[in-house]
Amino acid sequence: MEIFNKNGCLTKQAIQNIIIGEHTELERLEISEHLAFCDTCLTRYTNKLCQIDDEDYLTPSQDLTPSIMKRIKQRAVKIFYNRYVTVAAACGFAIILVFTGVFGSFHQTYTYEIPVEKQPSEFAEKIGEFATNTTDMLQNFFSLSFLKGENNNETK
Repeated sequence: MEIFNKNGCLTKQAIQNIIIGEHTELERLEISEHLAFCDTCLTRYTNKLCQIDDEDYLTPSQDLTPSIMKRIKQRAVKIFYNRYVTVAAACGFAIILVFTGVFGSFHQTYTYEIPVEKQPSEFAEKIGEFATNTTDMLQNFFSLSFLKGENNNETK
C-alpha cells in the first residue's frame, strides 16, 4: 500500500488507515512527521476526523464529570491555601515584629542641648511650631470617633 502519492502528499487510503490505526510504527512516524509540515494533508486529515460519527468514539463506562469537578475544587482550595494563607502568615509575622519593638532600634531619638551661641533663629522657631501644629492636627484627626469602631477600641 502506498502512503504518499506522486506529489508527496498522503493518499486517501493512508488518511483512512491513520484513523483506523492500521499502520506500522514506522509508517505512523512518517505520517505524523509529514502532517507536521504539510498543511494540505493536515487539513484533509482533520476534515476526515470531523466526518466521523459520535458512535465511533469510545465512551467511558461511567460519567467522569463528578470526579473531575471534585479534583478541580480540591486544586482550587489548595491554591487558595498556598497563596493566601502564606501571605496572611507573613503579614501576621511582620505585625508581631513591629509591635514587639524589633525595628525600634532603627529610629532612636537623641536629645542634646543646644549651646547658647547656637540658639535657633526666628525662622527655625516658626518651622518648629509648624511641625508641632501639624503633628497635633494629625493626632487629633486619627483619634476622632468616626474612625473608631462601636466599642471605641477598634478602627474601621
